[in-house]
Amino acid sequence: MYAAWHFSFGAVPAPMWALLLFYALAACMWTVWLWMTGLRAVPAAQAGIFTVLLPVSAAVVGMLVLGEQISSLQLLALGIALLSVVVATWPARRRPEPGPGHNRGMDCSNPLQPVAVATTTVDSAEAAQRLAQAAVQARLAACVQVEAITSHYVWQGQQEAGAEWRLVFKTLPQAVDALAQWLHAAHPYDVPQWLVRTEQAAPAYAEWVAQQVDVKK
Repeated sequence: MYAAWHFSFGAVPAPMWALLLFYALAACMWTVWLWMTGLRAVPAAQAGIFTVLLPVSAAVVGMLVLGEQISSLQLLALGIALLSVVVATWPARRRPEPGPGHNRGMDCSNPLQPVAVATTTVDSAEAAQRLAQAAVQARLAACVQVEAITSHYVWQGQQEAGAEWRLVFKTLPQAVDALAQWLHAAHPYDVPQWLVRTEQAAPAYAEWVAQQVDVKK
């Protein structure tokens, strides 16, 4: 206010006042209106890049209208600013949509289907391999996974700990009884572990299990 009190407004030519009015309207009103309108179609994170055009436009007005001199370093800065706008708004390459059958094994668009998972344990790798191969060959299970474990338990009043091999059978729910009957007859233990649960599987995997298991056995 002190500077304005001592400033000679009459010394400023009319074209300069018109330019000042135009810039004030552009910076304070039109720019805000365009900004808010653009946010309807452009994400805010991307729209924010365009604010760099405000100092760029001010520099251009200074050069073309006010006759100001711009150094090479300033021109480089303006070029980098404009390049940032180009890079930020460059159209991104869209990933192709998966065609029919693409990644069919993990297609979760269809309802999940039940698959029975049964487990037992034996005391040797040889017995585990024998039971796993026989169950698959008999088509009582589509897949049998074998893994080495350490078991802690009480047997005949004594606490025991030892190496065992766990077998995980993947089969159909309607084939569980036949698998259990076969396994109890072939199992080396007097009291074998036999745990059964039903899991929800991807349709393609459940279909594969159904193709491998013979429910008539």
